[in-house]
Amino acid sequence: MRQRLTARLGRRTVQPLALASAAVVLAACSTDGKADSGADMAADDAKNGGPAAIVVEPGADSEKVPVSRKVTVRADGGSLTSVEVGSPGPGSLSGTWSKDKSVWTSTTPLAPGATYTVKARGKASGGSAIGKTASFTTEAAKNTFVGTYNPDKGTKVGVAMPVSITFNKPIHDKAAVERNLKVTATPAVEGAWSWMKDRDGKDRVDYRPKEYWKPGTDVTLRMDLAGVNAGGGVYGTQQRVVNFRIGDAVTSTVDVVKKP
Repeated sequence: MRQRLTARLGRRTVQPLALASAAVVLAACSTDGKADSGADMAADDAKNGGPAAIVVEPGADSEKVPVSRKVTVRADGGSLTSVEVGSPGPGSLSGTWSKDKSVWTSTTPLAPGATYTVKARGKASGGSAIGKTASFTTEAAKNTFVGTYNPDKGTKVGVAMPVSITFNKPIHDKAAVERNLKVTATPAVEGAWSWMKDRDGKDRVDYRPKEYWKPGTDVTLRMDLAGVNAGGGVYGTQQRVVNFRIGDAVTSTVDVVKKP
């Protein structure tokens, strides 16, 4: 009798443990019998006021991004307050906002062979500030142009020397290229660009100051041409900073009236 009673009591003590284990298994399953995914849990966390974040696509440090792709900036668990996307050559991208300002999507086509930087700011649903900075590079263009510049970097030139750039391909959109060329000087000067054909028939652009350079002037040429469309499907690839200095003024006077 004692053995039977002990066996019965043993079976009774096991049953509550089995029921508790079953309850744990049921609690770990969703109503449809599938386990919750990490993405679903993260989304629920953001909806419930959890840590908010800004997501940028293409992702940070992506390379060879197709130019057909759009840039998307999304605030998970909050909203966006500002989005800036740009590259030194092609410039800034325009975009549209979702109604709740949680998503920004680019509308300007990407330029090939350019590195874009994304700077996004926003607010979490609880009011705290969130931010994200990322960069990506687009795939290189199949048809490109480059410019040969003069004076060269680190040289010393005369007061009448122009800044000259000769291109290896025809430049159809001269305004787009000129917008991404800049000359600065110390002391500052007033000057302008002018287009012409060089002796070989190539497109060339010169920058000349309104007056001769002053001796000792430090001049900087900036060429932000990477990704710039020169027309006809030809894109720039150069990012250059060229510094040179103006030397002493040397003047030669020739009298063509008098004869030797």
